[in-house]
Amino acid sequence: MKLNSKGEALVEFGRALSQHGNRVPDELYQKLAGFFSPPQLVALTAFAALMVATNIINNVLEVDLDEYLYEYRDRKSATTIKHGT
Repeated sequence: MKLNSKGEALVEFGRALSQHGNRVPDELYQKLAGFFSPPQLVALTAFAALMVATNIINNVLEVDLDEYLYEYRDRKSATTIKHGT
């Protein structure tokens, strides 16, 4: 699926938040500011942070992926890693 410029900016934002330091480059922030108001950017960032926290919990507790999400996982994460193995 081809994303429009707004969708591409959102994907880039999610990737930036998931990197060490959680910094969003000024250029990306300005791009997002062209699509979203300041309150929307706060809500978007809060939601993204909740998703990062949810993923940490799921990884630590080894929560199984819901079946309807299987098609979205990458091949590297398709294998299960268990503690101590």
